Amino acid sequence: MLNKYHYLAILCLLPILLLAYGGVTYYKASNNIATDFTSFYESVHAYHHQESIYTRQRQNLYFTTKGMRAKLSPLIKYSENLNPPFVVSLILPFAYLSYSQAFIIWTCLSLLLGFMATLLLLKTFTLKLSSTKQILLSIILLLAYFPTYANIAYGQFGLILYFFLICFWLSARKGRDNIAGVILGFTLGMKLFLGLFLIYFLLLRRWRLLCYAMITFLLTLLIGAWVFGSAAYINYWHVIHSIDWYSASWNASLLGLVTRLLGQNNASVIVHWSLQEILSYAVLAITCFYLYLRDISLIQSQQHEHDSASQFDIGFCLTLVTMLLLSPLGWLYYFPLLLLVFLLCFSFMYSYQLSSYWIASMFLAFILTNWPVGLAHHIASGWLQLFSSNALACYGLLLLFSNLIIVRKKLLIEPQAKVIAVDSLSVWQNILPWLFLPSILCVVFVIPHVF
Repeated sequence: MLNKYHYLAILCLLPILLLAYGGVTYYKASNNIATDFTSFYESVHAYHHQESIYTRQRQNLYFTTKGMRAKLSPLIKYSENLNPPFVVSLILPFAYLSYSQAFIIWTCLSLLLGFMATLLLLKTFTLKLSSTKQILLSIILLLAYFPTYANIAYGQFGLILYFFLICFWLSARKGRDNIAGVILGFTLGMKLFLGLFLIYFLLLRRWRLLCYAMITFLLTLLIGAWVFGSAAYINYWHVIHSIDWYSASWNASLLGLVTRLLGQNNASVIVHWSLQEILSYAVLAITCFYLYLRDISLIQSQQHEHDSASQFDIGFCLTLVTMLLLSPLGWLYYFPLLLLVFLLCFSFMYSYQLSSYWIASMFLAFILTNWPVGLAHHIASGWLQLFSSNALACYGLLLLFSNLIIVRKKLLIEPQAKVIAVDSLSVWQNILPWLFLPSILCVVFVIPHVF
């Protein structure tokens, strides 16, 4: 079980992580450093000034504080707001705050929802831990994961999406299809790439969940059109098609890997893609999608013969990983969603007789998805990118994809194993030592951005 040395290491690391996150937030808020949240904030101000919410305000006239013009960080490329109108309608109250106040509140809200989501996971997978230990482990697990830092430093939506996805998963696995459908429809209104879950539940024939999801999603579209007008969706469509940084180092999707390998003269806009890029991505995406559909179909056909809860969890996690691989923008700051996958797979280690190679590959996937990588929007393409740190996150996703398929096959052989009823303390005893190395690297990466 977890001994005093494990908790001593946690107590030593936790203040450093809290200081690093607090320092980054305070520094960027007090100096009005531009992040992705800047585009969200300008969109709501543009609405109050009766302008298009997708117009980039290069002069930054809207988030000056007490007459002081905000400064833009030279390390961050300032981009347009790529969120649908419904998302902008949710953050309209931020227009009444200064930029620094809005950024701090946004950061605190993201961390709070992230902690709550991780705590819900631990309550599901670690039944033997006390409430105090669960809270402590929730904080350290979330903060020690580098994609969490990516969310906070760049003011992104990943942690908020993480919370709603965990609520969606818990509701769906308990058979509460009406609640699960509403949550799925709501999250679809925020991020369209979650639409792969519609295919998953369509194959599972969860009709009630699908109906609630589609009705809620349509309501989000109507809310966006009611607040901003139908022209906002036309502008949003044009903004999406103007993206020119698919080759960014934080894009862990298959498309990101292909554009970094085969892109010509850093031309990442869709209309500039070469035939080689299009065919390469199509082959990879179709192969991945075929393997996904094959396994989900097998899960659906055999869920009544075997442990249905375990089958459902495997299918859900496989959908999540496939979604990040196939999405054109499977960015690193969405990776907190993978904490569900890792905790489930670590639980399987003690439920089934899995090979040492599988266990080693899971720890490797955890390290690869947690490896600190700097954000670069345009990268010189070439085959050397296969061996660069920019490809590590994609390799981590591919490892998770293959390991979930292996576990699904193992479940057919040992259907009576109980995934949740495991020695959770033993699980954490093996996880935590591997967690510390990426955590320390994450802290080292954070400190230069604080000062």
